[in-house]
Amino acid sequence: MQSVSSFLNKPIGQKQARVVFTALVILLFAYYGHLFVTRRPPVSTALGAVLPGRAGVPVFDSMIYGEFGDGQFDKPMAVTTAHGRIYISDTNNSRVQVFDNAGRFLFTFGENGKAPGQFLYPYGIAGDRNGNIYVAELYLGRIQVYDTDGNYLHDFASELTAAGIIQGPGDMVIVDRTMYVTDINRNKVLLIDLESGELIRQVGMPNDLLAPNGVAVDEAGYIFVVDTGRQRVVVYDTHGNPVRVINGTPNGHGRGSVLINPRGIGLDRSGHIFVVSNMSHSVFVFNREGEVVRSFGGQGDGNNEFMFPHFIIQTQWAAPWRPLTALKSSINSSVLTMALLTLTLKHRRTKIISSIPTCLNVSRDRTPYGLTGPFSWPASG
Repeated sequence: MQSVSSFLNKPIGQKQARVVFTALVILLFAYYGHLFVTRRPPVSTALGAVLPGRAGVPVFDSMIYGEFGDGQFDKPMAVTTAHGRIYISDTNNSRVQVFDNAGRFLFTFGENGKAPGQFLYPYGIAGDRNGNIYVAELYLGRIQVYDTDGNYLHDFASELTAAGIIQGPGDMVIVDRTMYVTDINRNKVLLIDLESGELIRQVGMPNDLLAPNGVAVDEAGYIFVVDTGRQRVVVYDTHGNPVRVINGTPNGHGRGSVLINPRGIGLDRSGHIFVVSNMSHSVFVFNREGEVVRSFGGQGDGNNEFMFPHFIIQTQWAAPWRPLTALKSSINSSVLTMALLTLTLKHRRTKIISSIPTCLNVSRDRTPYGLTGPFSWPASG
């Protein structure tokens, strides 16, 4: 009887090599066939399953659908929560749909057109603390302002639009008195004074960004920009200097980005960065060093799955301000809850995913939370 060592040291002939190769190919096809049938992307399977109930891990809670018939969503692109309501850009229907915090439909505003109060491809949407709702129109290069009931007030920063500084506004976020808005056509992020409408700063060096979509800002003022065309996230300091690149590879400079057509982005106080990977139907979570912590989602119709997700926001509340009533949490009312509202384009719905964050305080004015820095710009490699 042959010993194990002699068997292992025995040369392998061409026939055996072909058998081994064929078996490996069959296993590979079986593996990817399983992923296809179960509609799970390889990236999320490789990173392991998300365990519901663990602190900081999103767990499905509920969905928001449009009304039947003409009320259905058609390519919802962005969402914001403001003044006890949820505002969703119903982009292909040229309108905004409004729901209460329980997900019950309230009303819509806007219609197709170029006149004030009309929309042509509404995209980014944000609310300020004064009761104003801002809606960005990608195709017209303008930002309109409405009250909480959807009545048109005026155009915002119209002088910047006329001067060609605002050309293709996408996502936007408001922090204190500053609006941060991505300009997809000009490959920039614009910082605009909310009261005067004057340009504060443009972020993005030449050939730095390519079709930026999502933007988020942390407590320290660092700006996180989803560089969609280059499959990455670029982090800028408060002066607009790039300090970090994130794509799931070491130092963020590798070619094998885990992100495929990234779009939306959100931050939490514990230093996690949530990035929507549109074409892999997933949301990736990075730590402050840019390393992948986990991912969740995957292609499919299930409660914890997505079909071409596009946008994500994170909102945090303390007890007296009332969280979304659709959210359910086992933690007591003195602890914050966090909601990740993820827009799914193909299925025309909004999923609400609840989570328990690690932060213990909140500010009324500064809703984005995340990294605290400081960072150093990594050497190229």
